[in-house]
Amino acid sequence: MRTRLLFAGLIFALPGLAWTADSSPDRGWTVKLSKPGDEVRIEEDGNTTVVRVTSRSGIGKLTIAANKNRSLPERLAVRLVYDQPKKFNKLEGLTITTPRWQVRGNSSQSGKLPFFLPDEKGVFERDDTKPTGWLDLKIESVGDALELQFPPRLILTERQVEIEWIDFYRN
Repeated sequence: MRTRLLFAGLIFALPGLAWTADSSPDRGWTVKLSKPGDEVRIEEDGNTTVVRVTSRSGIGKLTIAANKNRSLPERLAVRLVYDQPKKFNKLEGLTITTPRWQVRGNSSQSGKLPFFLPDEKGVFERDDTKPTGWLDLKIESVGDALELQFPPRLILTERQVEIEWIDFYRN
């Protein structure tokens, strides 16, 4: 596994600022974390791009955005780990949003997460009992990490993906 640390540092919490790690220009996309002190690394595992997020609190938001005229990875996994010796066990809340679809669920729905399409105003259905369908997105333990495994080519044509999570066993 080849690992490249993109950016490590701390930005003090000021209104409107987020901790950002920019990808190398040749990658074609950038990542941004919402919480200062959280860190991100981009790893290659075979033919899958792994975005490894080290979280302090077990709650966070990751934004992956394609640069102009570029695309997001064909195969993507997001690996969530703590910055301390503690296992990421179970997500009680997971929301993945693009401009064209949204997934909301938790770890127990791995492989069958409900997804929603926006209405004509771009607003997603808020009633979780009325999904458009189900998405085969796997959530699996990998060592001390919890990994979100996106189906191949799912985000390839998206311009941006936001991933928000809440670990059931945080703090």
